[in-house]
Amino acid sequence: MAISSSRQSDSYNSRHNNALQCYQSREFRLARVLLRSVMMKVGIPTWSGRISPVFDVARHLLVVDVKDGEEVGRFDAAIEETQPAPRARCVAQLGVKVLICGAVSVPLEAMLVAAGVQVILHVCGPVEEVLQAFVSGRLTDQTFVMPGCCGRRRRLRGQRHSGQRSLDTQGDTA
Repeated sequence: MAISSSRQSDSYNSRHNNALQCYQSREFRLARVLLRSVMMKVGIPTWSGRISPVFDVARHLLVVDVKDGEEVGRFDAAIEETQPAPRARCVAQLGVKVLICGAVSVPLEAMLVAAGVQVILHVCGPVEEVLQAFVSGRLTDQTFVMPGCCGRRRRLRGQRHSGQRSLDTQGDTA
């Protein structure tokens, strides 16, 4: 069992190796600027007014319409699905393009990314504060990083133009 645990740890660590370099890439900065100029739906799983610590078991999703860096509408959605594939389909059918959450399992994360949803992981805090930080570009403040996650790194996962599935990030300076 120690070998399996070690392999999982290596796999987990390898998912975060190039976080800062990818984030600082010109392409990623350009993508963030483009996202701010269009309408997008942001999903935030909630639990007692805070970001739900594990998206896989969250029952409520706040869906917020954001345009030009400002909130223009919102609604709450119940998430009844418990299996990864139906849960990812539900999020995609709601029109969510960015999911801000705490932890998420690797299979569910992969299915969300495959459905075209960018996933920002390891976020914690009060929902309204996190939403305002996202809209204002301050989401990577240490205040919103889950304790003990990846050496306090932030991850954003999503598709690239070539079909590759991930962009890892640390910090948000733009």
